[in-house]
Amino acid sequence: MFDALAELEGAEAIGTEQIRGVSATGVRAEASLVDLLVAQGLDPAELDVAGMEDLAGVTIPVEVWIDKDGLVRRLVIDIDSETFADVADATDQPLDPASLGAVELSVTIELFDYSASDIVIEAPTEFIDVTDALVDLMATTAALPASPTTTSLPTPTTLGLRS
Repeated sequence: MFDALAELEGAEAIGTEQIRGVSATGVRAEASLVDLLVAQGLDPAELDVAGMEDLAGVTIPVEVWIDKDGLVRRLVIDIDSETFADVADATDQPLDPASLGAVELSVTIELFDYSASDIVIEAPTEFIDVTDALVDLMATTAALPASPTTTSLPTPTTLGLRS
């Protein structure tokens, strides 16, 4: 993801920082949903999400912080009312940003304790693969439906996702 963001037009290095005691280097860029999917090794065409090509022009600010071993240490995504309006407009569901008020959403994910010896996770022997249900859920919500919809996922004790 770091490499994919670094290659985007307007990407900028934002320095180094200690994240939970580990030095990390950051890059910031405006990325589209399509850019983010590709950075994760996904093919947007394979997701069969309605309106995906329309969202290619909608960008959001993203920061990725990587340590010297190439491990992601922090991911920051910021979304505001203007971004919501851009998504609605791109999917032919016009929305006045003023109707949302001052919406600011910032998601920060920090990853740490890679290979820590005190973390032991045993792979489950029984699970239900919810990958297809998750992709279906993403497809029903990606186009910002005019009325709320609900999608039920299986509720077993252990869920598994294909990588």
